[in-house]
Amino acid sequence: MLIWGNKGYSDSVGFLLKTCQDCGEFTVFYVIQHRKKFTLYFIPTFSYSSKHFIICHSCGEKFIVPKEMKSDLEENLLSEDELNETLENIKQAAIKLEEEEKKKSLSEIKKCPHCAKEIKADSNYCEFCGGNLPKKNKCPFCAEEINPDSNYCKFCGSNLQST
Repeated sequence: MLIWGNKGYSDSVGFLLKTCQDCGEFTVFYVIQHRKKFTLYFIPTFSYSSKHFIICHSCGEKFIVPKEMKSDLEENLLSEDELNETLENIKQAAIKLEEEEKKKSLSEIKKCPHCAKEIKADSNYCEFCGGNLPKKNKCPFCAEEINPDSNYCKFCGSNLQST
């Protein structure tokens, strides 16, 4: 009497960072390899089928990887340590970008001399109290902003009376 059959095995292969075509999120994908093995007397002998799947972490959608894309998949595969390092790098870059944006937005803001509310740096009047804001001129020698009633540039020391 001969007892034969098959058994399926699923193994986690690694991770990918991609944009999901279903939910549109740039996210982590789990890469799973599903293999079927021929069994003889309940002992697995050889694989006769192997498929790779990627599963979106955000929406849970499962995609079959076509055979012609398996080599590309293997080139971009990340281990858990590589994934953590990449995600940390992305997080640090996002924090740095956010800080730069914050600095940029702060440089575009000034305080009203009348009511001390924050207003746009290029405003001619305060949108809160309506007070006129002093206009600044640029030094013809060094191009730094100076008060219009200044006699000398506080940056380069040039005499502004002669201009």
